[in-house]
Amino acid sequence: MESIYGYVKYIEKLKNLVIYITMVIMIILFSIFVPGFLSLDGIITLLTTMAIVCILGIGVTFVLTVGEIDISTGALMSVPSVVVAVLLKNGVSLFIALMLALLSALLIGYLNGVVTTKIGIPSFITTLGTSGIAMGLSRIISGNTPVSVEDKFILSLFGKDLLGLPKIILWMILLTIIGYFLLHKTRFGRNLHCVGDNREAAYLYGINVKRTIILAFVVCSIYVFFAGMLMIGKTSFATPGEGESLVLDAIVAPVIGGTSIRGGKGSIIGTFIGALFLAIVSSGLFYLAFPSWTTNILIGTIIIIVLTISSLIDKWQKEMECK
Repeated sequence: MESIYGYVKYIEKLKNLVIYITMVIMIILFSIFVPGFLSLDGIITLLTTMAIVCILGIGVTFVLTVGEIDISTGALMSVPSVVVAVLLKNGVSLFIALMLALLSALLIGYLNGVVTTKIGIPSFITTLGTSGIAMGLSRIISGNTPVSVEDKFILSLFGKDLLGLPKIILWMILLTIIGYFLLHKTRFGRNLHCVGDNREAAYLYGINVKRTIILAFVVCSIYVFFAGMLMIGKTSFATPGEGESLVLDAIVAPVIGGTSIRGGKGSIIGTFIGALFLAIVSSGLFYLAFPSWTTNILIGTIIIIVLTISSLIDKWQKEMECK
């Protein structure tokens, strides 16, 4: 049994090693063929590029860890941003606008959790539905047009630079640290892992399974809120549908970083690395003038490889437990 356990652990480490080696190779190649790729400006650009995906990915990590999935994050991201923008345009105070925007995100996150746990609809279907709701709401609220944001405080809080670094990078680092603490250093995080690994055992252990799942979706929605605000700080606009193209990356980043899509295992640092990997690939191929579909093919191939290895690891672990 010990030899099987050691072999499974070896394969798991090998999977992570493949990602790291691929990342290093990409960095070396792009630094050779793309002038300034590893310069200070290049690194700052890379970190800025990955920030939104990283923040969304951290939110998704909580949901994946508990054994569910959320594909509404990209669409939901534009809801709080257009709520803030429209309210500010109509003279509502910044504090109230931010609170209502946060509430809008929390309500959809809570809805995801309640429908999944109380009604029993699979989270993929639930979040597919709320994704459509979010798409429609963002367009209705904004009149289906980008809304400019001129409030100096919100643009300063979520945009501009501090100590020579774009604040979006600093926010990403802060939210990563908070996410790491929540998932790996708190009872809530332990409950997420326990529920994701074995719900019956978690219930017998005294964990409120349904509440834990709902809280995972709510935490995810908070991260989506911050992603929306940071997009405003980055562009000075709230654009309906601006995050819809990021939904796949928000799921891929955690999975590449080692979070199990079957639940029970989540890694915030892994999500950060996964988002960095995606940014390196997309930025490097963009600078080399490769068509966008090249990036899609490469990332899709990596997803299949990572999920295949993860599936084999899970299978071997179950076989080991049976023995």
